[in-house]
Amino acid sequence: MDLSTIGGRVWAVRADAGLSRRAFAERLGCPEVEIANVEYNKLKKPEQKESLYRSIAAEFGVSLDWIKTGKGDMHGADPRDEIAIAFGELAARHDPVIDGFIQFLRSRTPDQLDLIVTQLRECVACIEQAQDEKKRQGNPLTLPKVAARGAVDPESLMAANTDVPLPDLESDIIP
Repeated sequence: MDLSTIGGRVWAVRADAGLSRRAFAERLGCPEVEIANVEYNKLKKPEQKESLYRSIAAEFGVSLDWIKTGKGDMHGADPRDEIAIAFGELAARHDPVIDGFIQFLRSRTPDQLDLIVTQLRECVACIEQAQDEKKRQGNPLTLPKVAARGAVDPESLMAANTDVPLPDLESDIIP
């Protein structure tokens, strides 16, 4: 196992997990031959397997940067890796909406992921602010109401289902 190559590092992840190539591929949802080609460095353009590397990082809790460059530690922390791991844990629930979102995230570039992280943090802050306001006022909030108060850009809601009430803190939060 040569850790100076991407293939060697993927092999190391598989060995660390104690999985056969077949079991590793099944867990990632890809053909076994694809894993073999990566591990034996048979790819002319290994960078074309970015989505596979993202999947490996998310599924096995390893550093995406380490897989791609060999820099740092296999289990080193990178904020994007932590997000991918969290979404990987959600995917274990086999919700088709979450599965689709995870596939979408895996196909994004690091810059796009950074932008998504920023936007998600802003959304969470907005929802928390709206929930605090809801507690003070005692009436249910919907996205249009939040947008009308200026907490959300109304244009960003155009593609959203705006009639869905926001979750109630005590009873509607996703576990």
